[in-house]
Amino acid sequence: MKIIKFIDKLLNFILIMFFIIVILFSGYALYDVQLVYSEAELSGDILKYKPQIYEEETVEKFNLADLQENVNEDICGWIRIDGTNIDYPILAPNTSTEYLSKDYKKNYSIGGSIFLNYANDRLFNDDYEIIYGHNMVKNLMFSDIGKYEDSNFFENNKTGMLYTENNIYKIEIYTFNILDSSKDIAYRIDDYKNGRNEELIANFENSAIYKNNIEIGKDDKFILLSTCYDIGTAKRAVLFCKLEKIDAAININESADSDIERDKKVEEKEKLAEKREFESKKIRDELNKNNLKNDKTIYEVLKEYIEELIENPMRLGLYILIFIT
Repeated sequence: MKIIKFIDKLLNFILIMFFIIVILFSGYALYDVQLVYSEAELSGDILKYKPQIYEEETVEKFNLADLQENVNEDICGWIRIDGTNIDYPILAPNTSTEYLSKDYKKNYSIGGSIFLNYANDRLFNDDYEIIYGHNMVKNLMFSDIGKYEDSNFFENNKTGMLYTENNIYKIEIYTFNILDSSKDIAYRIDDYKNGRNEELIANFENSAIYKNNIEIGKDDKFILLSTCYDIGTAKRAVLFCKLEKIDAAININESADSDIERDKKVEEKEKLAEKREFESKKIRDELNKNNLKNDKTIYEVLKEYIEELIENPMRLGLYILIFIT
């Protein structure tokens, strides 16, 4: 009888320890997921350098030098796709994998960065450039490229902006494709850039799931935005885009007709920067609030479930029996 009681107490102890481990592991998993999300979001130290939204006749040149000096010398541009959450700095790696698992501050991050193909010119002088980003949940990094698989979304979201050291470009989305990165010629970048992109254009047109009606020529400048399509495969969801250089870029010091006008424009610029930082902070706070709310809900549900099992030994024993068998 004593042996049976001892075994019973031992089993209870083992079961309690098992569920404590499960709870600890679940808590760590939730923390780890939240950490991944937070690493993929831009913080205030870089958002203050974010380019102004393009408006006709009021385009401001992108001050890349400040970003490189104060954040990371590998930042080579900034990309924004209208109607999506794609609004990130672009990193220029020294190897093909450098920024797969590094953030824009060179810290380890499973979410990585938005980065240029290492074989491309970081000044964006090539006529065909590839930009990569992970496909993450919560619309982070390049995950919104997947939205273009919906015909309505493709039809209603066709533009963006690319800011580089020397130029500002309007992005016009030409095709949405799903490619095999191990086979498709689109990824043989050294074969299809700087005057050798006619076959490349034909390849995108022939395999396009959707295509916009814009004028394309062999002498145009293009970028490819690429992200994973299926986990564990070489499939990639991509946007093949035409770049149109904007010549109307205005430097506020050059465009001012007088000291008064220049001071006014400087003041307007500062107010816009403050407004942009305030709006960015509101978005970040809201995201963090929602994430904490979701995490708390998951924790409470898990806690209630464990408490219910502990209060019901027969049910707990049944689950353990099922687990063991």
